[in-house]
Amino acid sequence: MQIKYSRTPIIPTPPITTEDERKSTKAATNKDLEYVVSKWSLQQCTMGMTISVPIVCEKANIITQELGCSSFKASNAWLRYSKFYRGVRELELSSVKLLADSKAAVSFIEKFKVI
Repeated sequence: MQIKYSRTPIIPTPPITTEDERKSTKAATNKDLEYVVSKWSLQQCTMGMTISVPIVCEKANIITQELGCSSFKASNAWLRYSKFYRGVRELELSSVKLLADSKAAVSFIEKFKVI
């Protein structure tokens, strides 16, 4: 009932934007670099090595020098906005899960030996 007798005006909705006004994500400028760094991080996680943001940025800077791109410098912001960042996060989580599973397997074997 309170809404029915309210005299406050309804807030108008903003106009619908056109396709030209919408912001879109930009394509990666260093696709070769991102490909090489993502493959490297995949190899590191497969070997059971833990990787962190500073390690990935340092490796990206080394790869950049090898590729000959002197104007690029890897940073936390680059890693955050690059497309393979989600892949790195998923790999870190999966490597933690694998470590947890191996610890559970070792404890299971020890308990099984006692029986």
